[in-house]
Amino acid sequence: MPEAAFVDIVPGKRDLQWLNVVAVVLFGVGLVAGVVLTVVRGPVDIAVGLVDVLVVTVLCVVVIVVHELTHGLVMLLLGERPRFGFVRMAGSVPAFFATPARPVRFTRGQYLTIALAPLVVVNVVTAGLILVAPVGWWFVLPLALHLSGCVGDLWATRQALAQPAGASFEDLRDGLRVFPPPAGAPGPARDRPC
Repeated sequence: MPEAAFVDIVPGKRDLQWLNVVAVVLFGVGLVAGVVLTVVRGPVDIAVGLVDVLVVTVLCVVVIVVHELTHGLVMLLLGERPRFGFVRMAGSVPAFFATPARPVRFTRGQYLTIALAPLVVVNVVTAGLILVAPVGWWFVLPLALHLSGCVGDLWATRQALAQPAGASFEDLRDGLRVFPPPAGAPGPARDRPC
């Protein structure tokens, strides 16, 4: 049986320019959300020293790592071993990635779950830490950075949602591969939730 036709969708330079603009907006939204959560928490004594700068820097790195690990955990829960790495999008914009160790097709529901899990999990946990951690304000910048870093996942989500019902998806390091539904296959019935 011949391999099904597929389409690779990767962001071009123009897409990346727009994604950078959206990332800046998301950073601002995350910063405002973090400040609002800090104010809601109550009086905060913020005295920024070298230790605070170092801790916030480390936390920014940690949220990036946890973001990719969250993608990987969802892949593991779906029975696929993840691999992690670094890629330059369109040859210039650096990005970290988590993708299955072997080519595998996911349903739309599975693909969206993998793509959006870090947006939900990491941001909810980080926002919660702003509210309850002894030095909650340390998490404001990591929250903003993480939210802006979700721009690639939001782009991939938008691309997956634009495909016909019943399509399947392979996660690529720098985009996604779309396999159309088989001819005559009932579309929506193939897209079952995870």
